[in-house]
Amino acid sequence: MPRRKVTYPAVVAKGTVTIPMMHSESDTMNTANPQLEGLYLALSALVRQMITRGVLSQEDLDAAMAQAREQAEVDFRSSPLPDANRKAVLFPIELLALAGKGEAETFRALARRVALGT
Repeated sequence: MPRRKVTYPAVVAKGTVTIPMMHSESDTMNTANPQLEGLYLALSALVRQMITRGVLSQEDLDAAMAQAREQAEVDFRSSPLPDANRKAVLFPIELLALAGKGEAETFRALARRVALGT
């Protein structure tokens, strides 16, 4: 499936970060991609709501996402993946970790924050 790459400027020390776009009008689109975007946004909203209502603390979310990262790293050691695939596996973990720390954002805004590590 073809993907467009859009480069967003990062801080000068980091250079630029390339973010694979999930879809655009000119690309042939896998229907799972927009479904995943919607799922990520729904989960992000749930995480924010759980933190707002005190059902989940920021510390608990951070611990859960750290555990998810660790589990992914264990999988990576037993089944080596190309760097792009590793980033794809870690993307939802990083997105949910960021979602708990802020206001509602668009998918692209969250994806940009994940790519920039902010």
